[in-house]
Amino acid sequence: LREKVAVVTGASKGLGRAMAISLGSAGARVVLVSRNKEQLAESVAMVQAAGGQAEAWAADVTSEAAVRELEAHLNDTYGAVHVLINNAG
Repeated sequence: LREKVAVVTGASKGLGRAMAISLGSAGARVVLVSRNKEQLAESVAMVQAAGGQAEAWAADVTSEAAVRELEAHLNDTYGAVHVLINNAG
């Protein structure tokens, strides 16, 4: 997954966190999305400790405006998303 961009919603804990860590350790640049900034920071640290690159993005994915803002950021920063895991509960 080198040079691929992965977005994981619900990435602050549980399965989302585990998938983000796995994607990061496989070489993907991971954007972790959740509402909880503190837990997101912990998840980012775990991805980085596993050798991955990670970025936290605090957002409520039930808000269309928040999703559009995330979409604009992803397009501007990465150009393309290769993997999307929509795990938000």
